[in-house]
Amino acid sequence: MGAVGEHTSVNFIGADAAYAQNIHGEGMRVGVIDTGIDYTHKMLLGEGTAEAFKAVVPSVANAGFPNKKVVGGIDLVGTDYDSASAIFAKHIPTPDVNPIDEAGHGTHVAGTIAGIGDGVNTYSGVAPAAELYAIKVFGAKGSTNDEIVIAALEYAADPTGDLSFTQQLDVVNLSLGSGFGNPHLMYAHAVRNLVRGGTVVVASAGNSGDKSYIVGSPSTSDEAISVASSIDNQTQNIQFPTVVFQLGAEALKAEIVEASITKELSRIPELKGEVIAVGLADADFDATQAAQIAGKVALIDRGKVTFTEKIGRAQKAGAIAVVVANNSDEDPIGMGGEGKFDIPAVMVAKSVGDAIKAKLATEKVTVDLKPTERVEKPWMADTMSPFSSRGPRSEDGLIKPEISAPGSNIISADIGGGEKGVQMSGTSMAGPHIAGVMALLKQKFATANTAELKSVLMGHGKLIGDKDKKQYTVSRQGAGRVQVAESLETKIVTTPAALSFGITDLESSKTLTQELTIKNISAESLTLKPEWKGSASVQISVSEVTLAAGESKKVLVTAKINSAAMKETTEEMDGYLSFK
Repeated sequence: MGAVGEHTSVNFIGADAAYAQNIHGEGMRVGVIDTGIDYTHKMLLGEGTAEAFKAVVPSVANAGFPNKKVVGGIDLVGTDYDSASAIFAKHIPTPDVNPIDEAGHGTHVAGTIAGIGDGVNTYSGVAPAAELYAIKVFGAKGSTNDEIVIAALEYAADPTGDLSFTQQLDVVNLSLGSGFGNPHLMYAHAVRNLVRGGTVVVASAGNSGDKSYIVGSPSTSDEAISVASSIDNQTQNIQFPTVVFQLGAEALKAEIVEASITKELSRIPELKGEVIAVGLADADFDATQAAQIAGKVALIDRGKVTFTEKIGRAQKAGAIAVVVANNSDEDPIGMGGEGKFDIPAVMVAKSVGDAIKAKLATEKVTVDLKPTERVEKPWMADTMSPFSSRGPRSEDGLIKPEISAPGSNIISADIGGGEKGVQMSGTSMAGPHIAGVMALLKQKFATANTAELKSVLMGHGKLIGDKDKKQYTVSRQGAGRVQVAESLETKIVTTPAALSFGITDLESSKTLTQELTIKNISAESLTLKPEWKGSASVQISVSEVTLAAGESKKVLVTAKINSAAMKETTEEMDGYLSFK
């Protein structure tokens, strides 16, 4: 890919402020629970050649691992493992000592956390001095299951396997999961125990979009930090590619937005094909339809079923790519969901889809899916990624996600690429930013416990809004987009970092009260006044609170819900409480 630009996701969140204080993640050990890590990549202090990667035998120990960046790890499953396979033998893990990445996801994640970029192909991760542990829970293809991920969390608690628990990792990142996470999943107990031992657990919120309660586990575990995806100001996020559809003799230039769950166009040297309109793709294609689709670019209308279902059906039918036409006059969005597909998919505007379908009635339409010119939209910076999953947690309404970080078109290490980088999108890319940030904050606030570190992170998020400057809800952005510089100057922490009053009916007015602990972690006495901004009526038990250095005090926070004043369509009430 091209040279890294002036703006990066790392300096966008203010990580430079940590480096100015000589904080780079020194002494921090971060576990990457993922597809493994390509430890041959230059960004991860490997040999930096494609040949070195090709020479790795996945099930056999390799002289390149461990190295000075990827200092430890384990493969818990083996190359052939796939928990979703129809072949039962693939359900059986075959662990080995070599956690080499065979899929690419974990390598990209690792680079964002702690990689060292060359400034041309890649840029350095958030905590470039941190050490990485590759904890591989996926085979070369396919899915994993809860038991394997729990085993990975257990490894993070005791990577030496000596049962001393003295080498427990400082941070772990889980860029994985499934939608509609609830409080009762098996993950929750493992995450709780790991956090109690001192590890910060960071997990991506999921890529299922702006739908209530769809935020995914294991990010929905109480103690995990659930990370939503936002958009930074890198060139690729404010300048959008266009492609050309050939409608008979007419060339139609159209803006496209790539999906986060499909093969990246940057990985494909050339892609031209004939377009076929297949409707909503809301049911499997029969043999006749599949024969017509095979080898073509499937034009699919948005709506009725998920993007995952649409793209999956097209890929199964043999399509070489998917173009989804929006079903409203809004701009195209980045499509998300579960899984990863081997063909690319993009969205175009409704007007483009309409024009293509009209022309297909009489003539052939072709498309060249390699982008040409770009359309500039600077207002996209500091908006939410359309694919980012919305909360709160199902069943009890716990606030999830809790923080946002850049996750759209992030550049990091490309598996097997030697020194090359690649763009990927998803909350899987947002989570590693926070994992890196937590390594920096844990280094800075060495005596803080995990709950206090969570408050340091969440207490300084930048509240962001859409293109019309309408602020996103808490269930979309959590505490806002992470700001490292401000977090480094934290003087107080609150536990918990967020108060969830749960799910309640509106048949009658209610008064709900919770306790909040405020702690002064600075070296000076502080007098603070509470300030509430939000849609609910909230009262604090004190008008001001004075805290000596190191002192803690408890206050009561009361939410009053007036059912008579509520709209019947009210889905959530939220806001932000600060002490200044």
